[in-house]
Amino acid sequence: MSVLAHYQRRLSILLLEGRSPEFIRQALAEDPELVSLRSYVESLQDAPLEVAAALAAKWGRSL
Repeated sequence: MSVLAHYQRRLSILLLEGRSPEFIRQALAEDPELVSLRSYVESLQDAPLEVAAALAAKWGRSL
C-alpha cells in the first residue's frame, strides 16, 4: 500500500470513529508508515478536521 493510500485509510477510520483533532494528529504522527508525512500531519488544523469528522459521521450513517 502506498503512503498516500495508508494515510487516507487511517484518516478515514479515525474520522469515522469520531476522534478529536488532537487524537487524529497524534495517531497519524505516531504511525511508523507515515513518517514522511509527519510535518504535514502536525500542521493539520482543528477546524478542517472537525468539519471532515462531521461529514464522515453524516455520510457514514447513510451508507
